[in-house]
Parts: sequence; structure tokens; C-alpha cells
Amino acid sequence: MYVAVSALVLGYLGLVGSWLALRTLAKVRRSTAVLARGAESPESVLEAIERHIAAVDIVNAKVDRLRSEVADARTEAAEAREEASRARAEQQELGEDVDGLLADTARGLRNVALVRFDAADDMSGRLSFALALLDDDGDGVAITSLACRTETRLFAKGVTDGVGEPALTVEEQRAVDAALARRNVRPVEIIPSRKAS
Repeated sequence: MYVAVSALVLGYLGLVGSWLALRTLAKVRRSTAVLARGAESPESVLEAIERHIAAVDIVNAKVDRLRSEVADARTEAAEAREEASRARAEQQELGEDVDGLLADTARGLRNVALVRFDAADDMSGRLSFALALLDDDGDGVAITSLACRTETRLFAKGVTDGVGEPALTVEEQRAVDAALARRNVRPVEIIPSRKAS
């Protein structure tokens, strides 16, 4: 009786083992079918695996190449950002230099006008003159030369915001007004006048 029971148990175990083996074989066949998908002819599992490994190697090579290209692109972008930053800094520095030069130029006596006239009735040829030398704010100097037969006199008056101290003569004021009008115009303007006042 023990032998029959043992044989029955061994038979049952054999049956379960066979069922498990068939089930595993079915899984292997499904896996092989998946691996063999795309093949033109029936191939072994090893051939399918080798084909898939080759395909994975190709994909890995492409991914590595793309990663290298992305790294290069990032490096180039970083260099471009640094270059743009340097260019902005240089542009700002140049702008500050230009602003400084404009401020210096505005303070220069670059607005000039000359009024020539006859100071005395007994002389002609407009040898006398009033010269205004002003900066862009209207500050500077008015220089007057009065030419007579026996002597020539030279006067200088300070000008602040277009107003002389002491008061300007008519010719001096004309020279100052002409110099102020020429703030954005070049070159020197010579304005004729008839007679000193």
C-alpha cells in the first residue's frame, strides 16, 4: 500500500512538473516570437538576441553621438552667452565713455561767433570786433577789440548763461546770441555790423 501511495504521489509530482515545464516552454516560445519579430526567416533565439544586441549597439552609438552634440551645443551656447555678456559690458563702458566725452565737450568753449564792426566814424573796414566763446550752457567769455586810428583797446567780459557781467554792448550781445544759436552748428560764423554803440 505504501508503494502504491508513493507511486501515486510521484506520478502527481511528475504531472505537476510536466505542466510547469510546458508552461515555461510556452513563455520561452512567446519570448522567442517577440525577439524574432521583424526577421525575414526563422531564426534561433541566439540569432535573434544577437540581432537585437546589434540594434541596441547602433542605438547606443547614436545616443552617445547625440549626447556629444548636445554637450558641444551647450558649450557653444555658454561661450556665446559669455561673449554677449562681454559685449554688453563693453557697450556699457563705451556708453559711459561717450557720456563723459559729451559732458567734457559740452563744457568746452566750442560755440563761437564773431561780430565785426567799425568802432569809430573816422575808420572803416570793420577792424573792430566782438568775439563770443561759449560752452553749451551759455557760459564763457566775450572779447571785444576796439580799433581806432591811434590805439586799439581790448576788453573781456565773463558770460554766464548768456548774460554778461558787466552788461554787454550791442555787438557783444549779438555775438553771444549768435554763439548760443550755433550750439549744434559748425563752423564759426562772422556777422557784419555797421557801427559800435
